[in-house]
Amino acid sequence: MQKREIILDFTSLLDVTLILLFFFIMFSQFEVTDSREAADAKIAEAEKEISTAQATIDEYQQALSIMQDSNKRSAENSKAIIAFSNGKSPKLYLYGTQSQWLLRITCEDEIIAENIPLDDSAFQRIVSAFDNLGIAYEDTVFCELILDGNQPGTATAYRAVEKVLSQIQSQYQHLFYSRIDTSYVSDTRMS
Repeated sequence: MQKREIILDFTSLLDVTLILLFFFIMFSQFEVTDSREAADAKIAEAEKEISTAQATIDEYQQALSIMQDSNKRSAENSKAIIAFSNGKSPKLYLYGTQSQWLLRITCEDEIIAENIPLDDSAFQRIVSAFDNLGIAYEDTVFCELILDGNQPGTATAYRAVEKVLSQIQSQYQHLFYSRIDTSYVSDTRMS
């Protein structure tokens, strides 16, 4: 028997293998590109949702801050109402002497400031009296302005006091006052 030599030619097999390898590399690159594009789209979508969520969080924090400020203001108002109803709020007495009209500021029957003329110094002296009482600009304050409407010149003096109090309200934005005219108080003593 004769031996034949078999020559194996793997060139075509190598060609097919290389073609398959290139094919695999190309499609792998396409899949990577597609995956990258899909991932970038998901990242963009997630960033958009994060910014929307952050805007919502900011909105809720602002609303919470407003509610907390409202609760603080409500508590401050309640505190001022209780002080007013217990007679612990400032009282401004308008009284006249023979030559001029003056103010006296008391709180809980203690004289805080006295003989305040209704001139340019009235504003600063009333603010100083409020400072002595520990009243801050943001505090709620209820005051009583007490006067006797039967005294001559009371209306003019009252207008001057109102002007000063409106200036004070520009600093103490939560300052409220009521006018009490003692000329209307009738004598209730039994005869």
